[in-house]
Amino acid sequence: MKQCPKCGQFFDDSASFCSACGAALGGGSQGVDFTPEPISWPGQPAPRKAATKQEFLKLPENKKMKNDILATAIVSYVFAGINAVVRVGMQGDLVAIIDVLLLVGAGLGIQLKQSRVCAILLCVDGAISVLVGLLATGTPYGYLILIFGIFAIIYTFKLDKAWKQYQTGA
Repeated sequence: MKQCPKCGQFFDDSASFCSACGAALGGGSQGVDFTPEPISWPGQPAPRKAATKQEFLKLPENKKMKNDILATAIVSYVFAGINAVVRVGMQGDLVAIIDVLLLVGAGLGIQLKQSRVCAILLCVDGAISVLVGLLATGTPYGYLILIFGIFAIIYTFKLDKAWKQYQTGA
C-alpha cells in the first residue's frame, strides 16, 4: 500500500490513478479531470446554468421549494384579507390598515423576490399580533401568522443556502 502525494488517500500498488482525487500516481504526470460534460440530446439545447435566483427557482428540482415559498405568500394574502374584513371593516383604525398593508407587502416580497427580510417581517408581525392579543383580550390571536412567518423564514433561508451552493458548485 502506498499513499497519494496529493490527497493522502491510500491505494493499491498497482493503481495508476488515485481513486479519491484522480491524481496520477506515477511518473510525475498531472491528474485526470473526470468532470462529465452536460448531456444534450440531438435537437435540444445543452443545459444552461441559471443566472438568477428566479431562474434557479424555476429548475425542476426546486419545484417543492418554490411551492413552499409561494404557499407562505398566499397565506399572508389570506391573513391580510381576513384582517381587512374583520379589523379594518369593523374597527377602521389606522393600526389595522398598517397591519393589512404590511401583510400584503411581506407576501409580495416573499413571492416575487423570495425576500428573507419580508419573511422576518411576517414573523415579527405575527409575534406582535400574538402579544397584543394576549395583552388586550387574553387570547393569542395572530398565532397562525407567526407560524407561517417561521415557515417563510425557513424556506427563504433554505433557498438562499441552496442558491449559494449552486453558484459555487458545491
